[in-house]
This record gives sequence, C-alpha cells and structure tokens, in this order.
Amino acid sequence: MMINLIYVPIKKEGVENSRLYRKKIMLTIVRTVLTQCGTMVYCKEKTNNSIVNRGFENGSRKEISMEYENSDDSYHGYIRLATQDDVPALQDIYAYYVDNTVVSFEYEAPNEEEFRRRFSYFSSLCPYLVYCENGKIMGYAYAHPAFERAAYAWCAESTVYVARESKGRGIGRALYRALTKMLAFQGYRIVYAVIVAENEESCAFHRKNGFQLRAMFKNAGFKFNRWLDVAWYELILGDFSTEIQRPIPFTDVPLETSKRICDEASRL
Repeated sequence: MMINLIYVPIKKEGVENSRLYRKKIMLTIVRTVLTQCGTMVYCKEKTNNSIVNRGFENGSRKEISMEYENSDDSYHGYIRLATQDDVPALQDIYAYYVDNTVVSFEYEAPNEEEFRRRFSYFSSLCPYLVYCENGKIMGYAYAHPAFERAAYAWCAESTVYVARESKGRGIGRALYRALTKMLAFQGYRIVYAVIVAENEESCAFHRKNGFQLRAMFKNAGFKFNRWLDVAWYELILGDFSTEIQRPIPFTDVPLETSKRICDEASRL
C-alpha cells in the first residue's frame, strides 16, 4: 500500500515553515496514518524531497511516502542491524581513526577480509548496529564479551564510531541507546568502554550517557611516537542478584525485539 502525504506550509503564531513545527506536523500525520493502517515503522529513508517509512506487519511490508515543500535537516535517519554488505562502509569509517588518530590503538587498518572475520564473530555474540541516512552509513556501534573467563560472562565491552563529517549530531547517542538496551535484554549486567584518555570528547560523551570512570591506566599505549593513558569507563545495566542466567547469544534475540529497539532509539 502507498499513501502520499503532501506537506502544506502552516503559519502559527508568526512562525512560518518552522523546522520544529513542521517536524511535529509531519510526525503527527505519520503516526495517525500508521495507527489506522496497523503498520509498525521499522526504518526510514529519504531521497531528494521524499521520505519513505518502511513498516512491517505480519511479514509484509508497507510503504508510506511523505513529500514536503523544502528539504531540510529536520529528517533524521534510522538504526538497523548491520550486515556483511555494510562491511566496506564500516571499514572506511574505521580506517580514518586508525590512520589519523589515537582513538584506535591499531597501527594499520584491517583489510576487508579481516574486518569481515571480526564482524562475523562479534555480530553472532552481541548487537552490531549501523545508523543510516539517505542510504549512507553515518556511524556504527557494537559490543562483545569483555573477557574470556567464565565468571566474566555478564560483562560486555562497547565500541562506537561516527563518520567524522557526522559527529556532534547525536548519532552516537542514538546508537548507544539501542546497543545498551539490547545488551540488557541479552542479560548483560555491565558494559565497559576503554578510551584513550586524551580523547576528551569521547570521555565526555560516555559520562553524559551514564558511564562512570572506574580506572586510569598510565602510559598503557604507544602510538604516533608518544605514550598514551587509557581510561576505563563502566555502565551498569542490571541488578546483581544471584538468580541469573548467562547472557544469551545475540542470534537468539527475536528479530522483532531488535527492530523495536532500533526504531525507538532512532528518534534522536
């Protein structure tokens, strides 16, 4: 089913074409239509002057396109599970941080074969998410078990990378919102973030998102001819009762649960 909604500029209290007001109008219309159609929105795409919301209902897909007068940045992208097809884009985002910064402690960016191997391993255990706009990946986040020993099973380590031209727009926050909810659903109790201490932007980001500094390791790394301190941050996801089960693999998380969490977190 295709429903076309044409946006007409509305003037209210002297504010014409207000970006925020237009966004509210569009979201209200979409919610109303989707409610009447019984459609659950999973993701959104934008091309030129149209937005397509793809929804799923009983295994079938419906599309609702919205056309509006002027394109602006009031539209935000969507979060979804990463796939092997995304690897080249993920590799490209990561390579910049390896080659030009101390954010990553790798000296050389992994080639595509190695990146695919890591992706396959990590995505089978924990969430691996991408944030997209206009069909382009703007950032990604994933997690993996923090340690190998059995007693550490409830601890995960998180990673997030945002394309350098898209930083400061809340993309990392949205990705982390989805990532941590999925980890909690799996049964993880703690998420760690290991950050080079001079990356104050990332440290501040993690503090803002509920992480607390737990340790500082002096001169733990050496890159670009200087010694680097490493900060260890922690986020508590659940209680510490003794009646627990080991976290489930991410492959056991229902797809509809992942889609719902992605959709909720996509609202920046």
